Amino acid sequence: RISRKICLSLVLAVVVLITLTHRQENKANGSTAPRPIVDNRPYETTQVPLASDNHGRAQPAIAWLMSYPNSGTSYTMRLVQMVSNTTAATNYGEECDIDARTGRTVPLYDDSPFGPYLRHIDTRPVPEAFIITKTHCGGRCVHCPPEKYIESVESFYARCLTGTLIEPTLSGKEVNKSRVQYSDDRVTKAIHLVRDPINNVVARFHLEYNNHKD
Repeated sequence: RISRKICLSLVLAVVVLITLTHRQENKANGSTAPRPIVDNRPYETTQVPLASDNHGRAQPAIAWLMSYPNSGTSYTMRLVQMVSNTTAATNYGEECDIDARTGRTVPLYDDSPFGPYLRHIDTRPVPEAFIITKTHCGGRCVHCPPEKYIESVESFYARCLTGTLIEPTLSGKEVNKSRVQYSDDRVTKAIHLVRDPINNVVARFHLEYNNHKD
């Protein structure tokens, strides 16, 4: 069953890559592709105008690093950060530095509070042209029947834009994790990271076992 999930995700990822390519061609020709539909999922969405300033930080375009979970995405991002001496971004706020003043994850763009988020705030600069951005897209879950992880192209693409926002609760003593979605206006490139499916199955098993062995 897990192998089927991985294969389905690979097929959908290829479709998304083709969609991105066509979207860039359409933009070059002066036309725009239709926005993805979120299939009645409980995502928060935002469509806000682009800003020209971001507290003096660079304004790179987004280059997705797309992968099935446990494919070595975080390891790949660490290597890129070490070689380039720049930070990366991610859809998932729990993987990021937290701003000590606000207790929140720091978005890459001021006008996009729903992500993506900077992995490192002060230790590494933001790249100038493109920023590698982690996303696992859709077609994945652990404790669910097949109908829960079968995606349409539109819902899979929407999941590529979906992540988590970390912010403090009203008491300030705990953190709240919200599921959010950002606009695709700045997504211009995609890297598809693929791991051997059998090795991925083993890695997923060990992760789930370690998370639930207590």
